[in-house]
Amino acid sequence: MVKQCDVCRVETEHPLEVSYGRSVHTFCSFQCAITRLAPKCFSCGCKILGRPFEADEEIYCSPECSTMNEG
Repeated sequence: MVKQCDVCRVETEHPLEVSYGRSVHTFCSFQCAITRLAPKCFSCGCKILGRPFEADEEIYCSPECSTMNEG
């Protein structure tokens, strides 16, 4: 069955379907899945692909990034 990617709208016969919370997302690639689902670092804005670092109720890509905005 052909499905359409939620991000780039490419139609694919081999979709990647991800259940997240109560919804199911359809992607044509891991790149599109990351674009839609990966959290962003509060400081630098990069997509966090590994375990995030949490401080002051925010999510960061690293402990170093969590201190970049300190005065």
